Amino acid sequence: MSRYLGSKDAVEKMVGELGWRRSDTSIWDEHSRRGPSSWARIAVPRRKVRAILASLPEGSEGWASPGVGIVNWSIGSSVETVRLARTAAEAAGGSLVMMAGPDALRREVGSWGRTPPTLELMMRLKNAFDPGRNLNPGR
Repeated sequence: MSRYLGSKDAVEKMVGELGWRRSDTSIWDEHSRRGPSSWARIAVPRRKVRAILASLPEGSEGWASPGVGIVNWSIGSSVETVRLARTAAEAAGGSLVMMAGPDALRREVGSWGRTPPTLELMMRLKNAFDPGRNLNPGR
């Protein structure tokens, strides 16, 4: 399922470019009442969202914001499945970040994936704006 924000013209253009079909708005009521205990956020260029969705195991559940290239994927406990999805995301020029899941799985596959080349800069920014490490502790 996907949801778009913006002007009517912008939304219609995005829907047309991506070729997604319209869903009944009641789907959002259902979506708001459920949430997985184990999930990952996949971020890729928006033109690659459909391919990433197709690469996930059959029966996978999740929700996507294709206009910004985000897929939130409800993962199982398979280390290999998460590794394959992360490999697909990185090959598409994106990333897979474990947002929640069993500690054993997170230790095995890592929360972040490949270390970005900008890590040092990110750490300097984190230290400058959050020297007490109050925001997102442990990350």
